[in-house]
Amino acid sequence: MLPSACALQHNFVDFATLDVEEYEYYERVENGDFNWIVPNKFLAFSGPHPKSKIENGYPLHAPEAYFPYFRKHNINTVIRLNKKIYPAQRFTDGGFEHHDMFFTDGSCPPDHILKRFLEVVENMNGAAAIHCKAGLGRTGSLIACYLMKHYKFTAAEAIAWLRLCRPGSVLGPQQHWLEEQQHLMWQDGDLQKLRQSPSTTRKSPVLEIDEQNNGTSGLDFEGYEDPGQGDRLRAQKYRHRVGELEKEDSGLLVGSSGGVVTRSRAAQIARDAENGLASELSRLRVASRGGKGP
Repeated sequence: MLPSACALQHNFVDFATLDVEEYEYYERVENGDFNWIVPNKFLAFSGPHPKSKIENGYPLHAPEAYFPYFRKHNINTVIRLNKKIYPAQRFTDGGFEHHDMFFTDGSCPPDHILKRFLEVVENMNGAAAIHCKAGLGRTGSLIACYLMKHYKFTAAEAIAWLRLCRPGSVLGPQQHWLEEQQHLMWQDGDLQKLRQSPSTTRKSPVLEIDEQNNGTSGLDFEGYEDPGQGDRLRAQKYRHRVGELEKEDSGLLVGSSGGVVTRSRAAQIARDAENGLASELSRLRVASRGGKGP
């Protein structure tokens, strides 16, 4: 089955109401670099930094820059898969649950990480925003497992859907790992349905332990280092965007899929973001381009 057919079957997308201009706006690095994978369930985004700024011509965004959009779209949970760059307390102080599930950049999720991820997202309220360094490889691999377990996507369908929503998702070895996980996820999904009872809602021990640590694992991940693949992916995406900016003409902004967004529409989206993410990042972008930035 084609990935779009799977998505239509499960109401992931409605082409009659799909806002392409909004998609093009928010997937840009300078506007947040995020995409919905499963509506009202999973948003994949690039990892935040301690402070919103332009560094070496590259836009970086603080956790608080995402708060208005997250709150507006009922995103209550943030899951970090890369090493600590910002304090988790920045999100928890803002009223969000925050979970650390580190594993190495470019690698496949260990069994205990996969198990914990599924337990968290299966028991959370609202939607989750998930990130690693670039929000592509590690992020996509875990979301793909959920798609296989709960929607019976094949590994190929899950990868294809992720790449339609967020180009570049899932890296080389992760593709083969997902193929190996496919039947395990299907089996786990079938067993879970058999065990489920409408009158039974019990929080898992993992979540109870996690809550005692204010939504974090209680482990210190500061000693871990990513080998840099996430940085390369983020830089490549931004270089691609810089090339797109050179195509601007006649008041139009060209998106990564070849679509166009009028400047008036972009301004409207920025206003809709309630003076949060869009307005702050737009200011940073203008400041950078007014100097020696890209």
